Amino acid sequence: MDFEEKTGTIVTRKLALLILFLASFGVFARLAAPSVTVGDAGEFMTTSQTLSIAHPPSFPTYAVAGKLFLELVPFGSSPLRSNYFSGLTGALSLLMVVVIGLELGGGLIFSILLALIFAGSASFLENNLVTEVFSLNTLFFLLILHCLVKNVASWMVLGAFLLGIGIGNHQILIFMGPAFLWALFFRNEKVWTRKGWFLLSGAFLLGFSINIYLPIRAAKDPPLNWGKPTTLHRFYRTLARQDYGSLTLSLGEAPQRNMGNSLRHGKQFLKHIGGQAPWGVFAVGFLGLMISIANRRREAWLIIILFLFMGPLFYLLGNLPFNAQSDGIMGRFFI
Repeated sequence: MDFEEKTGTIVTRKLALLILFLASFGVFARLAAPSVTVGDAGEFMTTSQTLSIAHPPSFPTYAVAGKLFLELVPFGSSPLRSNYFSGLTGALSLLMVVVIGLELGGGLIFSILLALIFAGSASFLENNLVTEVFSLNTLFFLLILHCLVKNVASWMVLGAFLLGIGIGNHQILIFMGPAFLWALFFRNEKVWTRKGWFLLSGAFLLGFSINIYLPIRAAKDPPLNWGKPTTLHRFYRTLARQDYGSLTLSLGEAPQRNMGNSLRHGKQFLKHIGGQAPWGVFAVGFLGLMISIANRRREAWLIIILFLFMGPLFYLLGNLPFNAQSDGIMGRFFI
């Protein structure tokens, strides 16, 4: 490819990304809820508006990012702007889907088609129209995944930082840890040095330090101060979600952990994932993974590890009761 052709390709890709971003954000903004919705929306609106302390683990990254967005976007009511923030992060997530698709060798049309399929999934669309942490969480996930796909030392250090600060938005990103370690161990031996480990650990801790926000802000007694994590014990209790039980997602009585209930949770998992897109989409994806494994594409194993840990394993550990309320809760997680 000569210089002129390469330059033209880059311009075309940038233009396509810009159009995708503007179009998707425009759709999300047009469909956004005009005010407060059900669930945790009111709490997170209060959190970002007043820099308060939400329910454990208190989501400090979301509070700071949401507040910054509200300050930078002065028009519209505060609830509406909070909903727009989800739309913004959703539009940026679609851009990252295209970027990752291109990085993995897919063409521009294929990568955009992949982003549009993702945009049409039920949970993704729902979470981009209301105030919740899941849209921003998806953006963090895709940014980290891009770093893992790039898999050179500088990108892995950036990925470690994003993982640390992303956990401050939602702790489900902890389940990216095994894929991160797999990428380090099997794909980039250069990082396995004393200096490399120091940089990775330092970057992760720097990002994770966003949680220091909690005791500092709680000491100011904001309007919402859940658990008031001003002491070491209450700070740890908040991060560990001990009010819920650290390995469950519900405040209510959790089912007994046994094989029968695990099978029921597995059935529920398949039900929820089947509601996100037609099964034909998953069939094509599975076929693509099998072909990638046959061609010894290590990225396929990366995707499989991420899916298993952030999908069925997370669902089983959540151990929610078998009721309609739990169905509603887990539906949001399938973004």
